[in-house]
Amino acid sequence: MRFRRPAPLGFRFLLPAIALLGIGPASNVSAAITSKAERKIVTAVDRHTPAALELLRRTVDVNSGTMNPDGVREVGRIFGAEFEALGFKFQWVDGAPWGRVQRAFRAKTGLDNQAGWDFTWPSSLPWPLRLPLDHVLARGHLVVTKFAAGPEIDSDHLPVIAEIGWRD
Repeated sequence: MRFRRPAPLGFRFLLPAIALLGIGPASNVSAAITSKAERKIVTAVDRHTPAALELLRRTVDVNSGTMNPDGVREVGRIFGAEFEALGFKFQWVDGAPWGRVQRAFRAKTGLDNQAGWDFTWPSSLPWPLRLPLDHVLARGHLVVTKFAAGPEIDSDHLPVIAEIGWRD
């Protein structure tokens, strides 16, 4: 997943967020404004505050608790549309290891992620921006003794290198 920022991004996203943090409507602070730039910022915040509050209302009104994946996806669709309107490319990614499906699968099969996590996807991004999507699961006498992400290959995932041992 790659994000690209349009030029110019402007205040469309930033200022409504600032307004929601208690600065807006910015006209409340108009007595302290001293420069033309500050007046432009206050005007932009005032203009975008209703839309920011409506976005907040729309997302808060969605039942998006962890055990309601449809609601979580709906909030993702709402924010995805907002990011795309700003010129970003948005893609929903499902199936993280801490997700509901992964927990249900492990409970049903008795398999366990004994090796821990390594951040393998997407390989095009630096380490702190990757997700731990690739695993080695084992149960019973089989045990994962070593686990690591391998070097980049021609894939959007890094390979997983694992050593499996036998436990009596």
